[in-house]
Amino acid sequence: MMVDTIVSTVGYDKLQHFVFYGLSSLFLGSFLFFIIEKDVRKTSLKLTWLTLVLIGTIEEYRQYTLPNRSLEFFDGIANVLGISCGLLIPFLLTQPQKPPRPLLKITTNIMILTIIIPLFYGLWVLNEEPIRFVFTKGG
Repeated sequence: MMVDTIVSTVGYDKLQHFVFYGLSSLFLGSFLFFIIEKDVRKTSLKLTWLTLVLIGTIEEYRQYTLPNRSLEFFDGIANVLGISCGLLIPFLLTQPQKPPRPLLKITTNIMILTIIIPLFYGLWVLNEEPIRFVFTKGG
């Protein structure tokens, strides 16, 4: 029943984006957690987040060029939310037991924002209505 409420609120397509990118990033982040040296795990997870967000955003732009596909801003948002939730578990596992430092340095935040914000602005500007197929009885 809860899934029906979510689907009716955000749409099945957005839920698919969230789940796909969430599970992909969870598996990739978990894999990296076990193969990367302990002292660079957090940095590798941050780079993984940035890389997956760029891939998801560029994929939305690619759909703009394809017939029968559409670019949607909220698909990009669902991608980012899924990636963030998926990488949260491996990221929390890398947190030291000592008092936490800020999660990201100011320079890293600025770098990420200067890349991500223009890409999402472009998604917003080019946002298209999804293609709706109407089935009629043939005569």
